[in-house]
Amino acid sequence: MQWARYFDERVETMPPTWTRRLEDERLGEQVSRCYEQSAFYRRKLDGARVRPEQVRKAEDLSRMPLTTRAELEEEVGNDAPFGGLLCVELIDVVRVQVASDGPLAVGYTQKDARASAEVGARSFWAAGARPDDVVLHCSRFGLAADGVAAQAALEETGAAVVPVGADDITGALARWAGLQPTALAAPTTVALELADAAGEQGLDAHKLGLAKLLVRVEPEHRVEPAQRLLAEVWGVRTGAFYGVPEISCAFAAECEERDGLHFLGHGSVLAELVEPRTARPVPLEPGARGELVLTHLEREATPLLRFRTGDLVSIVHTECACGRTGFRFRPVGRV
Repeated sequence: MQWARYFDERVETMPPTWTRRLEDERLGEQVSRCYEQSAFYRRKLDGARVRPEQVRKAEDLSRMPLTTRAELEEEVGNDAPFGGLLCVELIDVVRVQVASDGPLAVGYTQKDARASAEVGARSFWAAGARPDDVVLHCSRFGLAADGVAAQAALEETGAAVVPVGADDITGALARWAGLQPTALAAPTTVALELADAAGEQGLDAHKLGLAKLLVRVEPEHRVEPAQRLLAEVWGVRTGAFYGVPEISCAFAAECEERDGLHFLGHGSVLAELVEPRTARPVPLEPGARGELVLTHLEREATPLLRFRTGDLVSIVHTECACGRTGFRFRPVGRV
């Protein structure tokens, strides 16, 4: 069956000027809401002598202080589970997950969960997921923020999704014949471990019937070499996707051109680059390189403003033959 190129054509092909207008509109509202509802951000902005009305457009963001994982974990550690980060009543929170090995908790309202699934679905669709796929989803479930959220995003594409914990490789292989998956969604390391485990059981990964491999980018691994290795091991074409647990399970992915990851967080996440040592803004233009900094534009429960991801990226280009208008980038390492 011939499926549409885009999950959401209107959003994914939105002219950059429209995207900026939408971002500016939501940014001002979000900063004001965080100042009013979050004790953490009220302290940060007051400490920097920044009033919320001074941050109305993307170019105003440089007036605000950056937010680090260490700050967030200290805040939550003093008053679990959310510290002064929560911007809604606890009764409105429907999901609580952790973003890392530390104490940082990520809260979702119903609206947050829906928005996360939609943005993630744009990414998984670009990477290759379709409604007629049976996707074996090997991720971290339980408390981890990138497990359940990614499951919901994959389901949003219409695919039949089989959740398999990343630590249950043996179980995945034991059920393989009965499930007949056509696609595998997993981090690079897990996809390699699964292929190795298959070999140890006398199974040829090339003959397991897999047609697609959706690979979660791990910034410590170069994307292209990792994909070449996976394509060789599994004998299928790969599509990469990228997310940050504190922000969203997936908000960027490769299209069929396979030339960098498209930013697909239009209207939900605002992206910046900064120079890692000085934190000075770096223009988002071809050839630019810097640390990726992200701001939630519509997250209700635990929004983050100017969050330092610690991921170094280089900008590939701002245009693509596929028609998507999100800038393209490649992760090149960690700060």
